[in-house]
Amino acid sequence: MRPDKRTERHALVELDRVRAEIIAGVAAKCAAHAEPSAIIDAAGSELERYAAQMRETLTQAVDGALDEQAGEWVRQRYHERLASLGAAVRDLIGESALRHTVAQALQLKMLEAELALGDILELQKLA
Repeated sequence: MRPDKRTERHALVELDRVRAEIIAGVAAKCAAHAEPSAIIDAAGSELERYAAQMRETLTQAVDGALDEQAGEWVRQRYHERLASLGAAVRDLIGESALRHTVAQALQLKMLEAELALGDILELQKLA
C-alpha cells in the first residue's frame, strides 16, 4: 500500500534536502576548479549516497507493506529522483569532455542503484 500523504510528503521533503546538499557540494567542486577525477569521484559517490538514502527513506515510507502498489510507488519515485539528480549534477559541468565522462559514470552508478533497489524489493516481497 502507498504511504499516506503526510508520510509521502515528509519522505520527499527529506530527499529534496539531501539532493540540494549534493548538488551544492558538486557545484562547489566545479567552481573551485577541482581536478576532473575529483569531480567524477564526487559525482559518483554522491549519487550512490543519494540512492542509498532513497532506498531507506522510500521503503520506510511504505512501512514494510510492500505489495505491488507500494513497490511501484517506490520504483517510480526512486527512478524519477535518481534521474533528476544525475541530470542536475551533469548539467553543472560546462566542459564537454568532462561532462560526457561524468554522465557515463553517473549512468553506471544509476544502473547499479536500480539493480540494488530491485534486489531489496524482491527480498521484501519474500519476507
